[in-house]
Amino acid sequence: TTEKASSKALSAVFTYVARKRDGSGAETVFPIVPQTDAEKERWTRINEKQAELKKKRQQTKKSGKGAIDPTRVDALLQASRALRDFPGQFQGDAIEMSRTSLKAAQMCHPQERNTAGHVFGGVLIRRAMEIAFATAFTYGGTEPRLVALERVDFLKPVHVGALLAFSSIVTLTETPPETTQSVSQPGYVHVYVSARTWKPQNLESTLNNDFRFVFAIDKAPRPLKPVVPSLRSEAELQLFARPRYPDSSSS
Repeated sequence: TTEKASSKALSAVFTYVARKRDGSGAETVFPIVPQTDAEKERWTRINEKQAELKKKRQQTKKSGKGAIDPTRVDALLQASRALRDFPGQFQGDAIEMSRTSLKAAQMCHPQERNTAGHVFGGVLIRRAMEIAFATAFTYGGTEPRLVALERVDFLKPVHVGALLAFSSIVTLTETPPETTQSVSQPGYVHVYVSARTWKPQNLESTLNNDFRFVFAIDKAPRPLKPVVPSLRSEAELQLFARPRYPDSSSS
């Protein structure tokens, strides 16, 4: 129909680094001036988001651990200890985050390289999305719907010929608030994916990229079970996830 044909299928914001052609440093980028109301609204929204990300980067660089309150991490880990050490007394149906993980390893081929000779970022995003999709599918029990790729960090380039290992984990699940369950609202599954270059001959593993996806679970066959972290790194991943529902009961 005309309505479906004109509906928005995808919305994305890309951030690029402008560098000089000889690689000697940053290139000068002239500012833009929004003209229309729509341009001004978009310009303000993106600048606010970039300012928030810059603040988080500065906090991470300053503290080494970001702005996460250690007491919140400890509170999340307490629930996991009860599930691990006293399963017979644990009240609830939570799942340990580590049990949701999927892994895959693939070789990187010459046809996947970009103009710089490294593996093209789009190839990495596609592979990460595939394992994230499979993770949300197996956890939710029905085909998930991609809602957002919330963040991608290209930490180090991936070279052609590298053995690249992907690892996924469910960091947060959300069920609709009771007040909206009659309106057929979806549940959400947040998935974190890391990509590491393996060098088995040297016993080396290097983190190259990480990705954060959000999938909607429409008409789930059963309520989504919450996940609880067992490690501090898992607790931090859960706290970094941005819930779609305020005061999510599955966080």
